[in-house]
Amino acid sequence: MDEADGTRIRVFLNDPAGRGDRLVEVDAPQAMDESPWAFRVEGTAPPPQLYEPDTAEFLYWQLAAALDRGKRFWARRLPGRGTWELGRVLPAVPVAGSDLNAFYDRQALRFFRAVDEKTGNVVYSGESPDVSLHEQGHAVLDAIRPDLWDAPHFEVAAFHEGFGDFAANAAAAVTAMSAGSAVLPQTSIVLS
Repeated sequence: MDEADGTRIRVFLNDPAGRGDRLVEVDAPQAMDESPWAFRVEGTAPPPQLYEPDTAEFLYWQLAAALDRGKRFWARRLPGRGTWELGRVLPAVPVAGSDLNAFYDRQALRFFRAVDEKTGNVVYSGESPDVSLHEQGHAVLDAIRPDLWDAPHFEVAAFHEGFGDFAANAAAAVTAMSAGSAVLPQTSIVLS
């Protein structure tokens, strides 16, 4: 692990299994538990440092960074809102058990770990910003339209899934553009 000044962390901006994705350094999220769209990653927060993937410390900050991107995205697009269905702060459980899954259940965002039988690799669903932002999207939709949660129609469940996908892609794209100016110097990409 490299030491930093205590405010930088290393994260994936996209799914770590994505082709060509690599770690970048970003500022550690601040004020995660402050409204609007406050969240709390369960467990003791490790000091912000440049942790390696596949460690509990990396998972904590990877999940926090992704959810913070979503928090900033929704705060700009839904001014005056920002309280979850369950209350002011949405818990996020980095490892809720063993499974290749993640979900929102009106009590928390729950992420899991499992061994991929094809590759033998340990997979943490909370390491993927795509997954994290998708599940956060379910919670946002539940906050603004709680009547859809128990609707007995397949179309509503499909809409919830589509909204989660939209939320993940929109939040990732918009916040990645703003992060791009800080990230580009760390890559070999030349924009001309």
